[in-house]
This record gives sequence, C-alpha cells and structure tokens, in this order.
Amino acid sequence: MNSPERETMQVPGQPSVGVELFSQNGVVMRNQASRSNEDVCPGTLRIVQYSSGKCFEWHPAVSVSSEEGDWAVVSKNDSNSDDTISFDVTRIKEYRVHPKNKRKIVFTLRDPREIYGAVFQTDSVDSLVAYIRQFYRTRRSTRDHHTYKIIEERTERTIQKSFCDLEFDFTRGKSSNPADSVRRLIRDFRQKPIQTALESAAKIADLYRYENGALSSETPEILSHSEESVSIADEYQIVSPTIKLPPREILSRGNPLSYEQWLQFHDAQGRITNSELVKKIIYQGGISSKLRADVWKYLLGYLPWEATTAEQIEIRNSKEKEYNRMKLQWQMVTPAQEARFSDFRDRKSLIEKDVNRCDRSLDFYAGENNSNLKSLHNILMTYIMYNFDLGYVQGMSDLLAPILFIMNNEVDAFWCFSAFMDKVASNFDVDQAGSKRQLLHLHELLSVMDPKFAEYLKNLEPGYLFCFRWLLVIFKREFSYDDTMTIWEAFWTGIPGPNFHLFVGLAILDTEKSAIMDSHSNFAETLKHINELAMKIDVNSTLSKADAIYRQLLAAEVSLPDPIRTILGLEPLQKEPNPLSDSESDAEDAPNSSPGHCNNGLSQSFNDDQFDIDTAIMLNYM
Repeated sequence: MNSPERETMQVPGQPSVGVELFSQNGVVMRNQASRSNEDVCPGTLRIVQYSSGKCFEWHPAVSVSSEEGDWAVVSKNDSNSDDTISFDVTRIKEYRVHPKNKRKIVFTLRDPREIYGAVFQTDSVDSLVAYIRQFYRTRRSTRDHHTYKIIEERTERTIQKSFCDLEFDFTRGKSSNPADSVRRLIRDFRQKPIQTALESAAKIADLYRYENGALSSETPEILSHSEESVSIADEYQIVSPTIKLPPREILSRGNPLSYEQWLQFHDAQGRITNSELVKKIIYQGGISSKLRADVWKYLLGYLPWEATTAEQIEIRNSKEKEYNRMKLQWQMVTPAQEARFSDFRDRKSLIEKDVNRCDRSLDFYAGENNSNLKSLHNILMTYIMYNFDLGYVQGMSDLLAPILFIMNNEVDAFWCFSAFMDKVASNFDVDQAGSKRQLLHLHELLSVMDPKFAEYLKNLEPGYLFCFRWLLVIFKREFSYDDTMTIWEAFWTGIPGPNFHLFVGLAILDTEKSAIMDSHSNFAETLKHINELAMKIDVNSTLSKADAIYRQLLAAEVSLPDPIRTILGLEPLQKEPNPLSDSESDAEDAPNSSPGHCNNGLSQSFNDDQFDIDTAIMLNYM
C-alpha cells in the first residue's frame, strides 16, 4: 500500500532524517547491470525527501522507526547496509515499464553500471509511475516508446501555480488545496465519467486560463499525469512507410431531398421504390426540413422501406402499444418500490436533472412547465425499461432532443431515438471501450492520410483526446441544430460505412491543420482552439471534404493495411492474422515488432488501455 506523506521528525544522533513520500511493500529489487545479488527477497521501496533532495530507497526489511501518530522517520544511515539500495532521484536517466507485465519497472541511472530492476509482487507499478510523472517532467524515448526519460523536477511554484491560478471551481465548496480538488474531480470521473464531464461542460474551458488570460502549458500535462489518472500504457507509435494516396477530389454538395422527389419515390401502395437512390440523395445533400419527420423513420429503420401504407399504419399502432406498455411500467413504480430500487431511482434523478437543462435556449424547450420537456423526460424514462442494461447515461439527452424536435410526438421520437442508440450505444459503455476504439480509428486514419500531422498530434500528449466530445454525441455540440441534423442524416444513410463520423472529424482536423501546427505549440492551446470552433464550422464544406477523404482512401484500397480497410467497411486482405505471442521477451516489445504490424508496414501499439479515458472526458468534453 502507498503511504501518505509523513512529517519530518529530527532524532538526536541521526545525521539526516527525511520525510517518507511514497512506500510500497512486497517489492523485489536488484542491480541488473552487476547481477551481484541474485538471491534477493522482497522488501520495501520508498521515496524519501531529505534536505538534500529526494532518494529512492529499497530495504529488504522494514527500517522505519516510528512512534504513535503520523510521524515517520527515515535515516540515511539505514541505507549503508549491503542489502539496501539507495540513489538520488536526480541520478535517474530513464525508466521503462514492461509492456506485458505492469508489475515490472527498470531504472537506468546516469552511471551505465547501475540499472535497477524492480518487481511489484502484489500491485502494478502505476502508483509509482504516477508519482514520478506528477513531480518530474518526463519525455517518451524515440527509441523505445515504453521508456521515459527524466527531464527535470517540477518546482513547487510550477505545481501550485498550475492549480491555484485556474478559474475553475472544481468542488461544490471552496477548497484550500487546489490539488486535492483536482484529485477529487478525477475520482468523480472514474466513478461516473460522462456524468461528471457533462456537468462540468460549461466551465472546463476555463481550466487552462490564468487571470491575465494566458494559457499554462504545464496545466494539461500535470492533469494528464495526475496520480489518479495516469495510464502507463499511454502511447501509440506509427512504424510505416508513407502510403501514396491518389489526389483528393472534392465534390460540391447536392440539393436536399425535396418534397417532389420524395413523392416520386412512392408507388401506388406507398412503398419506397428505390431506397438506395433516396439515401444517395440524402448523403449528398441532406433532407428538406419539412420532410425530416417522414424520412427519418425510414433512415433509422423504424419503418421498412418496402412497407405499404397499410403496413406502416399497422406497424405504428403496434409500436405505440409497445411504447405505452413500457411507459406504464415505470409510471406504476410506487414510492415504496423506488426507495428500494436504487438503480431506477438514480437513473430517474439523472434524467430529471438533464431534462431541466437540455437545450433550454431553443423555443421548443424553453420556459417553465414546457410539455416538450415532459415528453423528453417520458421518452428517456421509457428507454430505461426498454434497455435496462444500458439505462440512461448523460449525453443521451443530446441525441434525443433534436429527434423529438423533429417528430414532435413521443412514440415516433422514442423509436427513432432507440434506433439511433443502437448505432452509438458503445459510446456510453461503462468501460468506454467504444470511445477508445473510435479514438484509435481516428488516429489510424489520420496516420495514413497525413502521417506528419498524426505524429504532431500524438506528440502533443495526450494527443487526440480533444476529439472526444465530437465522437460522444456525433458533433451535436459543434454545430447548430439544422447542421447537426444534416450530419446525422449522412451518417444514418450508411453509404460510406458505419464510420462516417470519423471522416467528419478528419475533415475538421484537416481544415484546421495549419492553425494548429503553426500557432499552437501545446495541448492546452490546441484544445482551446478546437473548442472555439463550435458553431463556427461550415457544415457543407466539412461534409464535402469528409466525403472526399473517404473516396481518396477507398481509391487506394489495394495498398491499405487491414485495420484501415476494416474501418472503411472493406474485407481484410489477411483473413486469419497470426495469433499474438504471450512471450514477455523485450525483443517482442520493440516498436518494430508491435502486435498491430500489417503487411505494408503500418504498425500500431495501441492497447485497449492506451487512452486514460477519464483524462479524455475531463480535458475534452467541454
């Protein structure tokens, strides 16, 4: 277990007494360079603050003298034993965490004869790495992306200024310790990440501003390396030759699907005669606003394209009965039942909170006692009964509100919303696997489209995390209602495959490339720039470019690696990839041997735990 920082106590007869900052029992440690002591036993690894600086100390037996209370006294005399290991932190050149065994870490000192390996028997080394990265500036090695070089110690002034000067109230009440407030916020993200992110959405943009308006380059790095949010596997590396892509051809957007066109696609029985052509028109130009309520039902699968008018009436009647049955289920829950049903009670409370603040600037949802807010509440509560495994997660109201605005009735809005949720439900998974996967895919696509820009964003650290908000609610907070609907309609056609929203993200990044690379040298400035794009992005040029990027990559399909082919919806070339080895040899962990290696040389070492998604939400959903 890690020990909290303890106060120094001077003891007569002991020349140097320090404060214990970090402690971990059950650690085996030895000098790998000398191999002088092969028969080692578990001991205690500590970081101790002396007047001369911080020291790493490993003792095979407890050598901390203590008295009752919070006093912990460590003497440098204890480090003179042949069985102990002790060195100043300033002597550390670099450290490496074993990529396949997170209990192993190796410290290389500036003297090449001193290479200390440590194995944590009961825990991962995350807590130790978190401490190092919180108080020391580090840089990932270009030779081995599992190795980090120690650059310099963060000064107390740097650490405190990055927290104290923030224009953000992290807690419900004032805190005398800003660092503690940040840690509490991160803890909340771990327990309820999306909820915390959305509640903080209006304020987090101020996180990086000093009172004079300047940005702190230290702040995002300290936050991303916070002791509770650090991920030691937070790296991805591209090892690939440049894939030559054909010229990109940008086509002008077409006209929206008109009422006259829509009528022409109906036969005498009310069937849609050419659904593929309808979807193509929508993909290229959108839908006339007056038609959306009808056409969306087909796009989202609520009504089959081939259904006759009579069948459509029958389907809707059946769906209305089903909706009302589910609605009645939650309406019949008594106060006594609710008091004993914590999941239901918590979800209901969350929905009520979100409904009261959802898009209230729109006339449709404005004012008190608004019947549309009641409908919004009813639909979300009914969705709990429809999909109780997922239930309700903050952000879902963002997806429902435009649909209810168009449908203007609960039944149609519910079934269209549930169909939309089927497409994006992984965005709201507890483990955030869907968000991690999409961030990986965005990186893979940009690596092929523009390797230099991809490398630049990767080196910003924490890289692509500023894109998180885009993907979570499919750009709903970046565009106006009407523009958001146009993007969603293109996404729903499925013409460019299931990942068209990623190409929209690529189009925005490509448009802003010069502004980002020329003017923004750190993550905080890039994040600020991206956030300030909201409601200023031209939807037509963005969709045209997204389509052009998709077609450009599709034209180069024979030279694309399988991960990219899969994102594009193409069959992989290698039907049965070689199984991954379970070996822990360092040779297998070298960058050129990444598990994601493809036939053309594109290689990704991007694990499921690559992104600390808590940091992603905190820094980017704003």
